[in-house]
Amino acid sequence: MARKTQISKDVILEAAFGMLLREGYASINITSLAKEIGCSTQPLAWHFGNMEKLRAELLEYCLDFLKDRFAVEGEDVSGVLEGIAFRYIELAFDYPNLYKYLYMSEQDGEKMAATAQALRARNHDKVIQMLEKTHNITAEAADKYLLNMQLYVHGIASYAVTKVAFPSKEVVMQMVHDASEAFLKQQKE
Repeated sequence: MARKTQISKDVILEAAFGMLLREGYASINITSLAKEIGCSTQPLAWHFGNMEKLRAELLEYCLDFLKDRFAVEGEDVSGVLEGIAFRYIELAFDYPNLYKYLYMSEQDGEKMAATAQALRARNHDKVIQMLEKTHNITAEAADKYLLNMQLYVHGIASYAVTKVAFPSKEVVMQMVHDASEAFLKQQKE
């Protein structure tokens, strides 16, 4: 009779996620993860088969962790957009290794790009409609504003996680607010 594992899939994913947050994605391999959990490599092999499958499920675990973080809530479009932008900044400051994994990782490059695009696209149409209605601009101008904000926020967040610049989260938040107003004014002209 086969031996039943005592280590659940959830325990393994939680441990991998914890390692990702603390040490970064590169720290996760079968041996280091088994050591983190305090078990042999057998439960990992039993649940996932190989690292590729574990990595795929870890990505889904990360996305599940973020699923509500970027939801569009409310009708005040400026507040909604700044809220989403601020959450990206908070992600970069509070979970830099997770941000790097999702947006700056060379691992599974195509999948990472698709993931980043999926997170951005989730609320795209709703936000465009809100911008059109609230600021009396065309869908094209709203889309251009949104693209400018996405590029700016991801760029500034990337600087923050790599510690290239920016002394505090508050300074970055003010910069994002100012940029948002400037990009919107540009599209209204």
